[in-house]
Amino acid sequence: MWNIIKVDRVGEERRQSRLYKWLLCDYFPQADASLYIDCNFKILTNLDSLLNGYDILMKPHPGRDCLYEEAKTCLDYNLDYKENINRQVERVKADGYPKHNGLHEGNVILRRHTDKIKEFGRAVWGSISCGSHRDQLSLDYVAWKMGVEIGTLPVKYFKWHKHKSSRRTYR
Repeated sequence: MWNIIKVDRVGEERRQSRLYKWLLCDYFPQADASLYIDCNFKILTNLDSLLNGYDILMKPHPGRDCLYEEAKTCLDYNLDYKENINRQVERVKADGYPKHNGLHEGNVILRRHTDKIKEFGRAVWGSISCGSHRDQLSLDYVAWKMGVEIGTLPVKYFKWHKHKSSRRTYR
């Protein structure tokens, strides 16, 4: 049984949304599993059976498989402050993170509330809170560092709608 819980916004919207996204296990400690879904997705089927074999499922990025290429795209489109993106890239590069190591979108996340996934969410949030607010510049790096295997969430179970508002750009 799934319950929809809406939360009030407080603080800077982009970081606030990532706080709930990555710390759902902490906000709902009694839950066995949770689904984070952006407002521009519609669920088309029952998702209860999808977690078989994985503790976390996400959608692979449709256009890129590399954190470094994603960072360049974020810079090209001014999707965060240049210094935040560059600091993030330097941190993962210094740690030896490989190119083309996979890239996931953070718009739909289905997860079990295991200890490892709780720790993973806290680590992703920690990376976001001291770097770029762009999930894609943290989540696959943190998964690699922690040995978390992210399963593929079948896109056929969701319908995507374009956001109505325009994106904020950073300079």
